[in-house]
Order: sequence, then structure tokens, then C-alpha cells
Amino acid sequence: MKIAKRKYKPLKEGKYDIRRDDVFKIVFGSNERSEYLKAFLESILHKKITNIVIRNDSYASGIYYNSLKTGKKYIEATKTIVIWILGYNYFEDGNYHEIIKQRREYNNEVFSPNITTHIFQLPRFIDTVDEIRTEEEQWLAYLSGNLNKEEKEELFKMNRSIEEINKILDIVITDDDVWDAINDRILAQQLENLKMQRSHENGVKKVAKEMLKDGFDIEKIAKLTGLEESEIIDLKD
Repeated sequence: MKIAKRKYKPLKEGKYDIRRDDVFKIVFGSNERSEYLKAFLESILHKKITNIVIRNDSYASGIYYNSLKTGKKYIEATKTIVIWILGYNYFEDGNYHEIIKQRREYNNEVFSPNITTHIFQLPRFIDTVDEIRTEEEQWLAYLSGNLNKEEKEELFKMNRSIEEINKILDIVITDDDVWDAINDRILAQQLENLKMQRSHENGVKKVAKEMLKDGFDIEKIAKLTGLEESEIIDLKD
């Protein structure tokens, strides 16, 4: 399947498609639909997966650390693979699919062979691939969000799992209950960010107030804390 050359179009603010983390998580993040996630992972990792269990409460570092038994070294932890699918090019050069391992600066020796990061850069994929042949390319072409209607129809004929995922996506982004769930999660995250921001601001103001008591001049405090001089003046009692 050939695709015409084009410039990658990033996801627009406020738009919902498979490139959004929350939408991706809803579409793929169900044990009832694990067969599609399994097909996707097998295609991009080029490994056969015998079983898959979806957990929504874990991060890569937690999985790696929690696999250790008491007294074991970090190097003995369970093999962990981290996958980044990016809507921008993380590196200025190289391939769209980069594999990263932790290495020592001293002699370039691999520090931990049990943790590997796969980085997929969608803009570079669109820039460099003009014919879809492999299953990896099929999935990345779909996830890029940069195919036209005719190209997607042809892609669905090549890969029925992608066609089924697209049907699920259509339901997710058109169902009001799902939209509400997504928006509730976004609102909760925004409130958490605001809470953290205010906590940080309060901490900075507390430090500035102590500096005032210690005799620091206002200009110096502003430079060190990033607060406006007027904010610092208001802290004077």
C-alpha cells in the first residue's frame, strides 16, 4: 500500500483521536479487548506474546522495581519494555523507531540489559515511509492520524484488527458518557496540577517571607524566587 508524501499534521488542541493518551487508554486498556493490544505489541516489538494482562495502576519504573525480591540486585529484575509513541521527533536524526538501553558514560557498557525503551516518532514515520508493507507500518500509519479516508479503507482490508480498533474508537469519541469520563479525568488532572502549583507558590512565598525577616532586599528576593517585587512587598507585615 503506497501513501503519498505529506507533512505530518499534529493533533490539534481539543481534538479527540487515537493519539490522545486518554483516548488510547480507553480504546486499548481493557482486558476484554486485549487481543487487539496483543496484536499491536507483537507487530511493533517483533516478539510473540503468549499472555497479556492490562493493569491501569502501574508505571514502568514501578513494574521494574516491584519485580525485585528482597536481597536481589537491580540487574536481576524482570525484563521491562517501555514504549513511547510520540507526535514529535525526539531526535534530530535517526530512524522513526529507536531502541534505547541504559549505558555507562565511562565505557558505553549496557548498565541494565533488563530495561529497554522503544521510541516511535510518528512525524519521522510519515516523512520517511511511502509504502506500507509490514504490520508495524500498518499500525503506525493508523496511529499517526495522518491517513485520508481512502488510505484508511485500504489499511482496514490489510489488517482487520486495526479495522476493529477503529470501530471502537468511533464509539469512544462519539459516546457522551465516554466523553464525560474523559473530560472528568482531564478536569481532575487540571485540578491536581493547580493544587500542586498553588502548593509550590505557597512554599515559595513562605521562603520569601523568611528572607525578608533575614534582611534580604526585595530585588534580591525577586531574583532568587521568581516572584514579582509587588508580591514580595505584600508579604511584609
